[in-house]
Amino acid sequence: MKGLVGILALKSSNYKSIMRAFSHLGYIPSAIIKPKEISVFSHIVIPGVSTFGSVVNELHELDLFYDIQNLIGTETKVLGLCAGMQIMGTGSAENPQVVGLSWFNYQVQTLNNPEGQRVFHTGWNSTLNSSDLKSKELQECGVFYFNHSFFVCASDSPSKTFTFTPFMNNRVLSSFQHLNIRGIQFHPEKSQISGLSILNDFAQW
Repeated sequence: MKGLVGILALKSSNYKSIMRAFSHLGYIPSAIIKPKEISVFSHIVIPGVSTFGSVVNELHELDLFYDIQNLIGTETKVLGLCAGMQIMGTGSAENPQVVGLSWFNYQVQTLNNPEGQRVFHTGWNSTLNSSDLKSKELQECGVFYFNHSFFVCASDSPSKTFTFTPFMNNRVLSSFQHLNIRGIQFHPEKSQISGLSILNDFAQW
């Protein structure tokens, strides 16, 4: 059975690209702009390509923040992409004054190089299984497209099973699942076949 997918239509995001990806997979996704529309969907996507503060602020402006916040632990499946994953934590170095959904007790950090300078992680990179954190033999889970300069540290994952991506001196939390929530740092809608598989798996969840 295919899930009924709703995507938060945040102006600062790339929600239309995500809608096209689901449409390509044979789903009929809808844009969510009003709180009363949330209960209609079995699967909800919080899009990224934005800043931590702009996503949170727009959710408040649309009067969606608290309705989304109350979804954790329910039957509704939620997928956060990039900044949409980051706002699931308590806050971010990107916008220190803004409070996130606080589903998980992590703080989003600045992605720095070994010299302490902020850097962008843009392009294709591998994801590794959480069991490889302390292993010398790394097993690739997949290759996906990343574009970000803030991140959640892999050691702060809300779940014991997750994927991470080494970048410079950082271990980026690239995906996790906890209860009815999935968070993904990379962009599945830009990751070709492997990314479409991620979105299809979510809609079938």
